[in-house]
Amino acid sequence: MKKLDKILDNVMRFLMAVAMFALLAGGTWQIFTRWILRNPSTVTDEFLRYVLI
Repeated sequence: MKKLDKILDNVMRFLMAVAMFALLAGGTWQIFTRWILRNPSTVTDEFLRYVLI
């Protein structure tokens, strides 16, 4: 049972790390398109909402 707990813990850590990286990358892209390109990306807005939830 402890081995299963350790495996699940590692999987959850990996998924959370991927989600945090997605939030960072998506947020950076949203800021870049809004302020530099003056054309905000609508896809990243929805994507960030789903990743955050």
